[in-house]
Amino acid sequence: MIESKPDSIGINDRLNSIVLFNESGDKWISRRRIVGGSKTNILNLSAVRYQWAIDYYRRMSASAYNPLQFSLSRENREYTSLSEIERKSYDRILSSLVVMESIVVSNIQFVYPYITSPEVSACFSTMQLQQTVHCDTYSQIINSAVPEAQREGVFEGWRTNEQMRLRNRDINGMLLKFVKEPTMGNFLKNTLVTTLVLGVVIPTEIALIYALARHSKVVATANAIKYVHRDLTLHSDFLQTLIKALSEENATLNTPEVRKDLGQTVRDVVNIETDLIHNISESMIPGLSDVTISRFSQSLSNKIAKNIGMETLFPGITMSPIPWFDSFGEIRK
Repeated sequence: MIESKPDSIGINDRLNSIVLFNESGDKWISRRRIVGGSKTNILNLSAVRYQWAIDYYRRMSASAYNPLQFSLSRENREYTSLSEIERKSYDRILSSLVVMESIVVSNIQFVYPYITSPEVSACFSTMQLQQTVHCDTYSQIINSAVPEAQREGVFEGWRTNEQMRLRNRDINGMLLKFVKEPTMGNFLKNTLVTTLVLGVVIPTEIALIYALARHSKVVATANAIKYVHRDLTLHSDFLQTLIKALSEENATLNTPEVRKDLGQTVRDVVNIETDLIHNISESMIPGLSDVTISRFSQSLSNKIAKNIGMETLFPGITMSPIPWFDSFGEIRK
């Protein structure tokens, strides 16, 4: 029997979700697809089409950590020593981080049923677990640093900060397009927005925590968040590779019109987040001006755009304006 090659899926074609067990699923590995395929739902990870996916799965599994391992007992004293504006920024950052990670966890629940490659499914399920662990990490930090009477205000900060509430609504709306209309094009855009949340939005907010720690403030918080940072980098890299693979599998996703639309999505997310970061920091985080923070988000976006085969979206931003960010985030044992 000759295996036929899978046809490209149209950008507006509606995707079907998988069933619990599909005994008529395609057995040919060469016909396997990231989405739009027909799989049995058996997780046989010894026979894979996408070796890059199984490699990411192994790396994700190896990076597991327990939020209870961090020593945060002194963080309450560190918190009370912050200036008023620094405490406000710290609270807003943690509130925003909890929301963004929670949205990613929920989004994966809706995306996962459409993944038709077991090795890619393994990556998404591992990502979801690790994003949940990140939320637990933030909870441990808040419960250790923030006085009990103020903790609910931090967890619920997204309700009272109008700029954050609008950012959340905009990001959520972008992701919901696929939930409401699960087409190939919307899957691609959902993946891109998730990549930007993990690779631009959250790292930009983490940079504010690192900036405080570089001045010997909330150091334990920064040390815990370094583990989150490590995961986020890996997850974002995985999704960027996924986007490239999707475009290679489906010619309808690799057109000037699609790239232009995706480019606008990147700009929209960066502009939305930049407005919020200025609100969070009030230009009072040591060493990070509004201009520096804006250019940092743009530099991260340019890097992602280059990695997925798009043109530079923010010309003139060739280097990171926060050169210490990656090295400061390294985990030293």
